[in-house]
Amino acid sequence: MRERQACKSQFKEKFKSVDLFGQSINLTWNGEDEYKTMFGASISLVLRFVITAYLIYKFIVLVTRQNPDVTKTTGIRPPEDEEPFRPQEQGFDFAFGLRNYLDPSIGYFTVQYINQTVSDKG
Repeated sequence: MRERQACKSQFKEKFKSVDLFGQSINLTWNGEDEYKTMFGASISLVLRFVITAYLIYKFIVLVTRQNPDVTKTTGIRPPEDEEPFRPQEQGFDFAFGLRNYLDPSIGYFTVQYINQTVSDKG
């Protein structure tokens, strides 16, 4: 019975040593500089588990290169290509770009804005 109590007390003290929120005291408490509790140890273990799980998740994302924030844009045809570009052969019905200057030897496009207002007088 006495050994059981000693083992229980020893486990309790080891568990309390995990407490990250122990309050410093000016005097010592049972030979310790901090007063540690079971509640503080429980919260500390949960925090350590959550942080470890998050780090493992981020490491897996890093290793497998599954970052959804990174995208790669690939052009269909480089501008140096000698063949004329036919978007309909690539599955496009209509296509044009606005990011870079378009060489007139490749082609050109004109965009018009039409504003129509329809009133229902019925």
